[in-house]
Amino acid sequence: MNNEPIKKTTDSLWMFVVFILVILLLWVASWILIAKYLPDWQTRSSFGQMFGVTNTLFSGAALAGVIFALLLQRRELEMTRQALSQSTKAQEKSEKALNEQAKLMLLTARMNAMSSRLDAHKTQMELHQREGFKAGGKIAQDDFSDFKKYLEELTKIVDEVNDTYGAT
Repeated sequence: MNNEPIKKTTDSLWMFVVFILVILLLWVASWILIAKYLPDWQTRSSFGQMFGVTNTLFSGAALAGVIFALLLQRRELEMTRQALSQSTKAQEKSEKALNEQAKLMLLTARMNAMSSRLDAHKTQMELHQREGFKAGGKIAQDDFSDFKKYLEELTKIVDEVNDTYGAT
């Protein structure tokens, strides 16, 4: 079992916790240092107002980061859509190929069945001839007409294959 994703998530979580703790530590340290070295409220106020521009700068940077993240997500989404489209096209091609294969298998089965029927009928006709039936007799005529019917049906199947897939 691969624990790599769990390890990465745990590492990321620890980095986030450490980052938050460092920020809190700096914030508490700055509050203590300001209280110790700037004794009156007037001086503390002036000192705090010096960082108003920095506050604006960081807010603007955060907004730019959010916009950049949205643009990256948009690009990733477009790439995902393209990959999905390509996958859909490949699946459609595969489906068409499978349908063609199924049609060919059906035609092949029909041809094999007709070929077997012709072989069986041929064997039956040969048996009748060996037993002494005459060519003008009723059984011989029936055998020949059935044989001709099977042969015509097999020819139709072969023509269908040639029309659909070209002569080979």
